[in-house]
Amino acid sequence: YPIARERYKQIINTEGAADVQKIRAEIKTADILIKEKRYSDARSLLVSIEKTSMGLNPPHEHFRNEAVDRLNMLDKIADGHNVSAISQQDFIGWISCPKEFLYVSTEGSDRNAGTKARPFRTFEKARDVIRSKKKENVFPKGGITVFIRGGTYYMDSPFTLTAEDSGTPGGPIVYRAYPGEKVRLIGGVFLSRFCPVTDTEVLNRIPQEAHTKVLQVDLKAAGITNYGKLYPRGYGSTYQCDASPLWGQPYPSAAELFYKDKRMELARWPNEGWARTGDTALPGLKLETYSYGVYNTAGKFRYIGNRPERWKGEDEIWMKGYWVHTYMQHHRLVKDIDTGTKIITLDAKPRPEVCKGFPYFAYNILGELDRPGEWYLDRKTGILYFWPPGDFKNNDIWLSTLAGSVVTTQGASYTVFHDLLIEGSWEYGIHMTAGNYNLISKSTVRNTGKAAILVEGGRYDSIVGCDIYGTGDGGIILEVGEENRKMSRGRLVYFSKDLEPVGHLVENCHIHHINQVGGGYGAGVYLGGCGQRMRNNLIHDNSYQAVHFRGNDHLIEYNEVYDVSHEPRDHGVFYINESSRSIAGYRGNVIRFNFVH
Repeated sequence: YPIARERYKQIINTEGAADVQKIRAEIKTADILIKEKRYSDARSLLVSIEKTSMGLNPPHEHFRNEAVDRLNMLDKIADGHNVSAISQQDFIGWISCPKEFLYVSTEGSDRNAGTKARPFRTFEKARDVIRSKKKENVFPKGGITVFIRGGTYYMDSPFTLTAEDSGTPGGPIVYRAYPGEKVRLIGGVFLSRFCPVTDTEVLNRIPQEAHTKVLQVDLKAAGITNYGKLYPRGYGSTYQCDASPLWGQPYPSAAELFYKDKRMELARWPNEGWARTGDTALPGLKLETYSYGVYNTAGKFRYIGNRPERWKGEDEIWMKGYWVHTYMQHHRLVKDIDTGTKIITLDAKPRPEVCKGFPYFAYNILGELDRPGEWYLDRKTGILYFWPPGDFKNNDIWLSTLAGSVVTTQGASYTVFHDLLIEGSWEYGIHMTAGNYNLISKSTVRNTGKAAILVEGGRYDSIVGCDIYGTGDGGIILEVGEENRKMSRGRLVYFSKDLEPVGHLVENCHIHHINQVGGGYGAGVYLGGCGQRMRNNLIHDNSYQAVHFRGNDHLIEYNEVYDVSHEPRDHGVFYINESSRSIAGYRGNVIRFNFVH
């Protein structure tokens, strides 16, 4: 500690050093003084930082907030005593904090005692034992670690924690992989028993070059009967049925196929890039003029060429495209294809407009299964058709089957998820709601139907050192919570109700190759509300933004970003919009020290 303090002192005293560098070094010095239990010295320095930060030009509210957070913690302690309040800076220490352990193993049994020699079989059993300890007032002061032994855990329902599963500031509940072992939580089923296609009717529908390449597997015979539905996903696509309890919520994903842990593509045309809509100024239709061109409000356009004429007999053709705005992607169900007039009619949901010359592609077409990596599912028969990109063996091919998130927490606080691989849901890998001081660390979340991690409401949750990729939508979503959203003229208005900092943190994460299906504003990180922080992250390979934020006083710093926002127009690497609709005008956000290339 003395050596570190001296190094920070050198920074503070360096002539020409930037104010932000000096003040950051002072905050780090205060952290060291707290660790040394020199609380009076730390308090004096933090009071000085609080004043100094607001005297800078421009003022640095974030430094003031960090100083105030630490001063609030110091209010609860006196010199020489242990710190009872856990600050976000100490989260990583939670991982090794508990000294009482439970064990879970794929070879265990829920009739066992949960010891290393006799582990439980399920996470739910370990959770329930911890609940009992709390009810019986025998929960240990330092918390409990649930060590998960190496292996693959098949999740047919979400692992759920509620408020009664919370730890305490000095006693977190840690779910983590046993050191040195790999733990995989997968909401999916591995497929085997593939065989050649022999049905003449099917062979007549797929291209000649695919006849000896495409294989099939009977999902019903494998016990898989729920495949989900394809919905009109994309920008702003939500349930619009007033009778639905999900009104206003984003549409879900459905079953998806993975080969060697990479998402395969529903058979599509064209195989690469986009087709373009033809004429939309059709007889008898109402036309509107927009800055991007002329469009109709009937969802109709003439197709160019003759490719759609091959799709006769296809059950459920979908199209994904930019139909009227060059920044809004929508998935639209094909209602009708008139090969005589060469007019395609799209379903009216979510938007009926179509503009001439705009990009789209068609998918979910058995007749277009013409290259390696494409697949098609006949939902009536349960037969899945697939052209594998290469040789495969057991556990190389799997189907996502979990119609929810892999892990959900509802009001739980002071919990840790560490060193886990989570994948295969139709929703999110981890969905946290209304919890405080939770930590997700050193974990990989991939191959999800929606974003990897959604945090709604709560305070001071942290996502640190995680790898996120292969998602259907975005990466990490830090939302303000339902209480801070309201409807205005049929549209959601986002704002921070009381301007109180939420304080969630995304740090040192690698987020890449996301938003592979949805296409609707799926950012690497989304920040809502007030006072969210993200720093030291690497974000790349996303067709949309690296960061999308609304609200106030967010801090975005020390991130590296490349290969993003390369598809839509009217976009940005760090993207903010609709500030006039916020009661506070989205003020106080700071973007600094990022490397964009």
